Amino acid sequence: MTRSLTSFLILGALVGCSDYDLGAEDAMLESGGQEFDADIDLRIDVYPPGVLGDGSSLDLLGQSFRGVGASTNWDVSLPLQDAVLINGELSGFIVNEHTAVGVPGHVERVEGVFEAVVPDTIMARSVATDVDGEFRLDVVPSDLYTLAWVPDAEYGLPFLVTTAEQLLEDTDLSVELDEGLPLYGNVTYSDEGLPAPFGTVVQAVDVASGIGGPVAEIDASGAYMIRLYPGSYELKVWHPDNLFFPTQALSVSVGEADGTRQDVHYATLNTPIIVSEVRDDDGAPRPSVSIRLRSTEIADTPDASLVVETETGPNGLFAARLVPGTYDIELIPSYEAVVGPTVIRDVVIDGDADLGVLTVPSRPVVQGTVIGPSGSPIGDTLVRAEENSLYGFVYETTTNEDGLFVLPVADVDMTWTFEPPADAELATTFVDAGPSDVLVDGRVEIAHGERITGTVTWRGEPVPYAVVDVRDAEDRLFATASSDADGVFEVRVDVTGGR
Repeated sequence: MTRSLTSFLILGALVGCSDYDLGAEDAMLESGGQEFDADIDLRIDVYPPGVLGDGSSLDLLGQSFRGVGASTNWDVSLPLQDAVLINGELSGFIVNEHTAVGVPGHVERVEGVFEAVVPDTIMARSVATDVDGEFRLDVVPSDLYTLAWVPDAEYGLPFLVTTAEQLLEDTDLSVELDEGLPLYGNVTYSDEGLPAPFGTVVQAVDVASGIGGPVAEIDASGAYMIRLYPGSYELKVWHPDNLFFPTQALSVSVGEADGTRQDVHYATLNTPIIVSEVRDDDGAPRPSVSIRLRSTEIADTPDASLVVETETGPNGLFAARLVPGTYDIELIPSYEAVVGPTVIRDVVIDGDADLGVLTVPSRPVVQGTVIGPSGSPIGDTLVRAEENSLYGFVYETTTNEDGLFVLPVADVDMTWTFEPPADAELATTFVDAGPSDVLVDGRVEIAHGERITGTVTWRGEPVPYAVVDVRDAEDRLFATASSDADGVFEVRVDVTGGR
């Protein structure tokens, strides 16, 4: 029977909420007397300066504040908090399969990593233990931490994740991991059930937090065994040194006292060769084009995926090895090239093949005018277009005095950002669209937006020159500002979220 987790998790120094001054999570809610509009949930990230105006050191961590909305009257107070010290030691019950005594193992200090993360904020910290299993870490006080203790793989121990934890003052977070429950099986391929190549690894990822446990290698027979606490996991299988080895990701639930078996099988690991050449619209070979082959289906292996990358040579030719399946082929010229990316979809690979000539098109050019709510052109507006796929290239330009911009981009869906100059008193506006849909009648209208003002303080005193980012629930950057000598900042945001 697995030992109780709570008997090992020492949280003795934690305190109740009644002793906790408003901090980075909920200070926003205090400045307004009502609950903020659920449709408006902005987050402000504050990056304190390293020194104050008088030259004294300011040793503070970046902090996030939530709940900016209409109920705050768009005027907020951002009191920065001093870090608290988290320390502890990591130990575990090491199972000894060869002992003849009643308790098959012993407790010892182990090496690993401790993580402390407040989800959806910039407050994420981690530290490796020393050789004695001890760790020390400064964190911003909060009662919403996800904590993880991840031992090194050599010990064969489970990793532990807890959520909604209060870290409000200096705290000891020592933990002793018990033996957990086994998750085991074989990783095989082909109709003969051959063991996967040596060096194949497995890892369990906690579904709720996305935190991964130790990475363990299979043995020569293809078998693996890792230990976990009861819960829901994603079992990932891959080969770190074999670029043509597909990754598998399988859902698994661990809870049986005798452990859980999960075999992993690949229909084939054979890798036929494909060749092709890349040309532009004029038929000229295109060298140095990145080729990314992304599987949409691996033959007879439904849980597997594979991404292989290569590049065209001086004559536009490329070759690649692939496990049989169906692939999207992404052709991605360099950022500076006059030709743009394209995707060849649903290419079936079932053996050696010559795909012939693949063509990269000329880049589409978007030309339009940025205007304000009154219809007047807005000059000196930063126009930024970021690819939502491929390599995520970002294209930028600035409007002229007549609000006109011309920007060659990629023919893919993009997130467009229109950031007006500060003296225009308008909000940064977002548009999610491809090149042919970003303009309406040849124009983009910038929103007037809402004006957010606030003060950054520490111990009741203003903090000058702190960087302030305003983001929405999708983590899009709405605005950036810097607090002035009095700790005061001002930005404008488009609360409609663009289109």
